[in-house]
Amino acid sequence: MHTDLQPRNILLGVEDESILADFEKEERCNPSPRKINSDYTIYTSRELGIPKQHGRPVLSEFGEARFGQQDYDSHIQPYPYRAPEVILQTRWDSKVDIWNFGMLAWDLFENKHLFNARNEEGEESSLHRLAEMVAILGPPPEHFLNRTEASSQYFTADGQYSLLVEIGHEIDVTYKGEWKGCVEIPTISLETSQQNLEGDSQSSFLQSMKNILQWNPEERKSAKGLLEDPWLKGTESSTW
Repeated sequence: MHTDLQPRNILLGVEDESILADFEKEERCNPSPRKINSDYTIYTSRELGIPKQHGRPVLSEFGEARFGQQDYDSHIQPYPYRAPEVILQTRWDSKVDIWNFGMLAWDLFENKHLFNARNEEGEESSLHRLAEMVAILGPPPEHFLNRTEASSQYFTADGQYSLLVEIGHEIDVTYKGEWKGCVEIPTISLETSQQNLEGDSQSSFLQSMKNILQWNPEERKSAKGLLEDPWLKGTESSTW
């Protein structure tokens, strides 16, 4: 389990080796600032040039990775990508990476986070994040809320929720777990938040996101299942 999927932890393999030759030339002509500390030298980083051809993505930074098929309860993930089970302080397993991947894919295609998750002062807020999640994913299922006492801070035991859908009509959804947070559920949806794709690509992308972004970790597609996802299989030669 990686637990820290984000753009800065994805590198691109070097296919265009001319950028390495340019790097060497620049270093010879204009050496990087450095300092000698005891028996080793510390250099200021020098950026590589823009390659004419990118290599395959390579996942890096395994400092927060976990081993095994067990579950955990430690604090993980970049805030914008945090899975609901982590926010609600319940135990988690490898399905946090599936959620995290969905958030990352959304960022890459929309160039923005799906969830703003900030209060009026611009500070990160789990309260606002959960309110946005209810708007986009619908209410969380009872069996998921029952896994953690932390859910009682945001949801009551039962109730009815009026959802404003994008066509302007309200529908009532009865469920266990009525929102009781002190902020309103925003009138947003997955469909209205998506802006950079259209037609079949948009429909396929949104369906893929719905398969990934589930409150209940067990209902998210597995990594193996995502290999057969129609949208992901279609991106290799087109969108991606």
